[in-house]
Amino acid sequence: MRNFKYLSLALAALALGACTSDDVVDNGSDGGNMFNSDGTGYINLSINLPAQSGNTGTRANDVTDDGAANEYEVKDATLILFSGENESTATFAAAYDMDLSMNTDADGDQITSQATKVQKINSISGNGKVYALVVLNKNNVLSFEGTGLKINNQSFTGTLKDFTENTVSSENSFTQNGFFMTNAVITDKPGSAAISGQTTTILTEVTDKIHKSEEDARKDPGAEIFVERAVAKVELTEDPGLSSDKISVKTNGTASESEVGYEISGWTLANKNNSSFLVRNWNQSVSGDITPSGDAWYALKSTGDGLSSPAALTSNPYRFAGYEEIKEDVNNPSVNRYRTYFGIDPNYDVDDPNFSDAPAAGTGMTFDKAVKYCLENTFDIEHQNVRNTTCAIVKAKIDLPEEWGSTNFYVINGDKSTIYNLENAKKAILTLVNEEYPESDGYSATDVTYTVNSETKNFQFTEVKYTKDSEDPKTMSAENLQKLQAAMTVTEYTNAESYYTVLIKHFGDDLTPWNEANKTDNPYPDNDSSADNNWLGRYGVLRNNWYEIEVTGIKGIGSATVPDVNDDPTPDDNVEKYISVKINMLSWAKRKQSVTLE
Repeated sequence: MRNFKYLSLALAALALGACTSDDVVDNGSDGGNMFNSDGTGYINLSINLPAQSGNTGTRANDVTDDGAANEYEVKDATLILFSGENESTATFAAAYDMDLSMNTDADGDQITSQATKVQKINSISGNGKVYALVVLNKNNVLSFEGTGLKINNQSFTGTLKDFTENTVSSENSFTQNGFFMTNAVITDKPGSAAISGQTTTILTEVTDKIHKSEEDARKDPGAEIFVERAVAKVELTEDPGLSSDKISVKTNGTASESEVGYEISGWTLANKNNSSFLVRNWNQSVSGDITPSGDAWYALKSTGDGLSSPAALTSNPYRFAGYEEIKEDVNNPSVNRYRTYFGIDPNYDVDDPNFSDAPAAGTGMTFDKAVKYCLENTFDIEHQNVRNTTCAIVKAKIDLPEEWGSTNFYVINGDKSTIYNLENAKKAILTLVNEEYPESDGYSATDVTYTVNSETKNFQFTEVKYTKDSEDPKTMSAENLQKLQAAMTVTEYTNAESYYTVLIKHFGDDLTPWNEANKTDNPYPDNDSSADNNWLGRYGVLRNNWYEIEVTGIKGIGSATVPDVNDDPTPDDNVEKYISVKINMLSWAKRKQSVTLE
C-alpha cells in the first residue's frame, strides 16, 4: 500500500444492538445462513481513517500528508445499514451507536487507533444486499431513536441519495466535537490511464461479512470502509526568506524607486460555503440519482492548453481519480481501490451562492500560521468566477520610512507604484487644483479638507481654500469641488495595511493548466465542449483536502480595504491578470499553492 496510511479501527465481529425478530434479511442463496434462528448475527468491519503519508507522490492528486492528532480523534461512531439490490436503490434499514474503546499507538510518522467490539447484530427486513455507511464524530448532526435515525432532529428514511442530500449550514456542525467523517468515494480504476467500466462506490457491501457466530466473524477479514473528513483544511505559510523581501515603489512623487519592507500580519477565508451535504456527492447533478459507475467525469483530461504538458498530465492525465492504491493486492488487482478527487456541493451551479460575507475591515485577521477549516465548495465552468470561489484574504503591513511620522500612507488615482505620506498627498491635490481649477487675481489653493469614507477609504473632499497674501481667503465652488472629486481619487491605507485576494485552486496548474497567451475575451472558451476537459475543478475546495498557501513574495501594493469578493463576477482566471498563483497538491489530500501577491 503506497502513499496512503490509515488509522485502522478493526471492529472485529462487530455486533449491533437489539432489534425486533421481524427484521429478517433473506439475501439470496446465502442469506438464510447469515443469521441465527433468533435473528442475530455478527459482522466484522475494518474502518480506515484518512491518515496520509508524506508528499512523495509524483502526481498532485496523490501527494499526501499527515495532519494534527486531533484531526484523527474518534469520539463516537455510528453504523448505518442500507438494504437493497444495489447502492443506488438501497434504503435505510437501521442505525447503531457503536461504543468504541480507542487504543492510540503513535509510532513515528504513523498514528494508529484500533477499536475492537463484539456485539450481536440483528437481522434486517427485506430482500437484497446489505450495505454499510459509517459516520465518525456525529457531532449534533445525527441522533437515535432505538435503531431509527434522526438527521438534524428529523427522522430519516430513504435511500443513500436521500441521506446524502441532507445538509448542514456551518463548518462548526462538522468540527465542534471531533471531525465529522463518512464513507469516502472510492473507485476501482486509477487515473493514470483511460478509464472505462469503472465502479465507484460510497457504501460498502457487508452482505457476506455477516456470520452466525462471533468466532466465524473474527476469522473473516473485516469489510473495509474508507472514510474522509467532511471539511476542507486551509493553511497559510510564508517563505522563510520573506522577512528580507522588499517592494519597489516610488515615494511622494519622486521619479526614482525605493524599497520598502513588509510583513504578513493576518489572513482569513472569504466566500466560505454555508451549506454542505453530509456525504460527498459524486454525481454530476444534485437532483439526479447517485450513479456508482459510468460517471462522465472520468473521461475528462486537459489537453495542456497549448503549454508544454506538466509531468502530471503526461503520466496521469485523468485527474478525477488517483493512481496510488489505497488498497492493494498484487496477486489480485481487481480488489485495488483508488481515491477520487471531486464532488458537487449544494451551490454547484447556483448564480447566487449561499456564502459567508468577507470580513469587514480586516476584523480578527491575525497571522498565527494556524489552519482554518471550511465546507467544501465546487462549481461548474460557468460559475468559475470570483464570487463563487473560496479564497484567502491576506493582510500585509508595509514598513514606512521613519521620517514619515505616520502609520498611514496614500495612493492617488489608483497608481500603486507611488505611495505618499499625508503632507505630500495634500501637495499633489493642491497642485492639481491650481492647474485645473485656478482662482483669478493671484489666489492659489493652499489647503484642502476632507473626510475618509469608512468603506472605500477614499477621500471625500469637503473644502478647498484659496489664499492671497493678506486678502480674505476664498473657497472652491461646489461645482468645482464636485469636478475635483471626479478627477482625483485619494485612498488612505490605514495603519499601512494592504489586502490581497488568493483564489484557492483545487486541481490547479498541474492538472488544469491555463494559458493566458491564447485567450481573448473569454478565459474559458468552450471549443467543442473542451472547457470541462481543460478546466473543470481548476479552482475550489473539496472535503478532506488540505490546501497550503505559501506566500513567496509581494510585488506591489494591494487593496486598502478587504476586497469585496462576494459580488465580484470576474472569472477566476482573469485575462487582465492581477495576481499570479501556482498550486501544487497535497492530501489529508494536501494541495500546496505558492503565491506572489501583487
